[in-house]
Amino acid sequence: MNKNDIDSHEEISVKGHHWTCIHYACHFNVDNILDFLVKRAFDRNLDQFTQIMNTQTKEGWSPLMICGIYRATECLEVLFKYGGIKTDLLDGNGKMAI
Repeated sequence: MNKNDIDSHEEISVKGHHWTCIHYACHFNVDNILDFLVKRAFDRNLDQFTQIMNTQTKEGWSPLMICGIYRATECLEVLFKYGGIKTDLLDGNGKMAI
């Protein structure tokens, strides 16, 4: 990885908000970018893949939750295609994605 390379699970938001590239791809429903990021996370970090796919933001939102909040159905399909998604996570308000 070179110095300008970003990992799929690296925080790219305001420090401490914990939004990653995967979160933003889900937020904007950009399924082709999400597909690339998820494959990259799997290839580079297989041992942490499930953790990466369930990383929660400051609000407690996982990528799955963000897909639900913003009705990102195409990205939802990508998440379930690759797996590693936990459906029982709670956000900061005690709510689940499904």
